Amino acid sequence: MSTKQYYNDTKPGETSIESRSGAKIVMDEKGGTTIVSNLQDQNIDQLRTDNFKGNIAPNPDKNNSYLYIGKGNIDINNQGNTNQDSISVAASADSKDIVQPIIPTPIASSLPNSEPKPSPTPTPAVSEPVVEEGIIIDREDLPSVESNSQYQFYQNAGVPEQSDTNKKLTVREEKQLLDEIAGKEFKVGAITISVVSGGKLTPEAQVLLDSCKADNAVNTAIKMNPTNYATIVNSNLPQFKYNGIMHNIIVAKMKCPVNLFCAAGVSTSFIATNGNDKAGNFPINNSSQLARSISGAIILNRNDDYNDQELTDSGVTKFNQTLNFTGGIFCVTKRDGTGHIGMVLGSELIGKVGWIYTLEFNTSGGRGNQRTGGQLALRKRKIGGSWGFTDIAFTIAPTSQYGGGKWAPNGLGKDNTYLSIGSWIQNKSFFS
Repeated sequence: MSTKQYYNDTKPGETSIESRSGAKIVMDEKGGTTIVSNLQDQNIDQLRTDNFKGNIAPNPDKNNSYLYIGKGNIDINNQGNTNQDSISVAASADSKDIVQPIIPTPIASSLPNSEPKPSPTPTPAVSEPVVEEGIIIDREDLPSVESNSQYQFYQNAGVPEQSDTNKKLTVREEKQLLDEIAGKEFKVGAITISVVSGGKLTPEAQVLLDSCKADNAVNTAIKMNPTNYATIVNSNLPQFKYNGIMHNIIVAKMKCPVNLFCAAGVSTSFIATNGNDKAGNFPINNSSQLARSISGAIILNRNDDYNDQELTDSGVTKFNQTLNFTGGIFCVTKRDGTGHIGMVLGSELIGKVGWIYTLEFNTSGGRGNQRTGGQLALRKRKIGGSWGFTDIAFTIAPTSQYGGGKWAPNGLGKDNTYLSIGSWIQNKSFFS
């Protein structure tokens, strides 16, 4: 049997892997990679001679590619590769053959010398002069460097970016999340407490959650102490803060990713209001898009019902319907199905511009990240306003059918009174 071998030329500084048939992978010192199986036509006759010794120069620019292999039984149909580079051959005695692949195989590519940097995302035009939206600012109540390990670990756990898929954490992720919270201690007044023990809220944490209970879910959330409201409403709790005690109670109660808790906060407010996990039949979950599934929800679509500046005629008609809701939540939707959610305390139509006055979890106090800012804050939102991204839909859904969901008995478009805030119409300045 012929055992003759030949080798392609290799330049100094290159690392190569060669087969007996002459196929070669070459990696050069600049990071380029070349896969070669081409040979000059005039070399074929040399390969047919048993006494040939030496190197054959590769020819990656030729349209045809030749491999020298021992003659044997070749089953092309079962190789899975029509260029025949990977054909296995049962070589037989002292005979040779030339196989011409059906598809040329030379492939040449080079890697960039530096890592490409993504182009900056254009900032949408902001029509609200007071609010610089979509910009993350450095403040102590936003995630710290220490908490970034949790932020990164849970980025893709549970509900990805608060999508409309109500996906729960795996058993392993849930255990790790609860174990991390169990290792923390929080200063509340003169005492230090833990939030989780044995996978459940500690009695001390449950007492603090119960201290937020009010006559409706909005007032319950207000008792969790919004960060941009000067007066502490619930003296049992410190002001709401990312990685603070109330944030960790919500994360532990709803078993949601640490950095994705806007819907979990709303759900926890209904749970605390009703004093049990049934939450007055409110559809508790960790999805920012849960408002879209509620019966009677009004969905306004970008371009059809609103744009950056104002509502269209159809949008005005739809928005006017929500003014009669005696309680409501909103959600904004991105093109990828992710978004943000919050409670609506009041609404008004000025000209053709729709405004809502809200209380939201995991936002900022007016500046900073609008939907993952880590805070509980009172906000003023324009339909079609800037979020740091372009939304494709804005939903407002009624909540009065749920226990604790009728917080605006006069209708969202009229005056209503809330705990500590009083009249939302007279105190619009509280909403940033």
